[in-house]
Amino acid sequence: MFPSSYHTLTEKNLADVDSLLNFKGTPLTLTTGQKDKIRNLTGFASFKVDDNDLSNNISENDRVVSEKTGRRFKLSAENANAIRKTLTLSQQQQDNITAGFTRLNGANVIISDEDGSGQISAGDILSSKYLSVGKTSLTVTGAQKLLTFTKVLSEGDANYINGTYGTPLNNTTANMNKTISKMLKLHSFLEYPKHILDADGSGKISVGDTVVVGSNAFVSFDDVHRPRFPVSYHTLTQAHIDTLNA
Repeated sequence: MFPSSYHTLTEKNLADVDSLLNFKGTPLTLTTGQKDKIRNLTGFASFKVDDNDLSNNISENDRVVSEKTGRRFKLSAENANAIRKTLTLSQQQQDNITAGFTRLNGANVIISDEDGSGQISAGDILSSKYLSVGKTSLTVTGAQKLLTFTKVLSEGDANYINGTYGTPLNNTTANMNKTISKMLKLHSFLEYPKHILDADGSGKISVGDTVVVGSNAFVSFDDVHRPRFPVSYHTLTQAHIDTLNA
């Protein structure tokens, strides 16, 4: 079969083709959380996201453009879905993460809104980068690597980050912590009361306060820089308070 006709492309034709191939939609307005997610994904310090399908939302085939180098990164459907879910954390939520979770800086974490609730809740996924220590034994040292830490948030984790449990008491004693460990049957070497959160704001330990249990468990030589979350959360009852006051 032979072609039915032949056409010579004009400069206007070429310009039209170029505009289609290099279409740039209006740059999207992004939340702080979305910017953090894109920065981690692309490595671009400053950028814009061209809304190529004019959907007014982050979507597949939108392009992230580095404002410094002009480099482009085309978003996959998976990329776009993850970025859309990224929550923006308040300063208080960031501070709660920094104070409550070992080796995590709240300013550097990303939380994906898995249930679409628009707020931090159980089942959402927290992720952060951390630098491995580079050790495989007491004497053997390898290359340090930048690793990704991820954690599916429990209800307790979400409540802690949101401040639902209150703020940590600063007047607990070693004897009080020892009694709490016995009451909650914590492992004598691996678990300990990390914080007691003051639910009613009374400034003293009382019914309804939450004991946050930390862990000393050693996983591997190369795991010592890995962030750690509490292993459990316990709400104090009147029986607990009576035992503490006995």
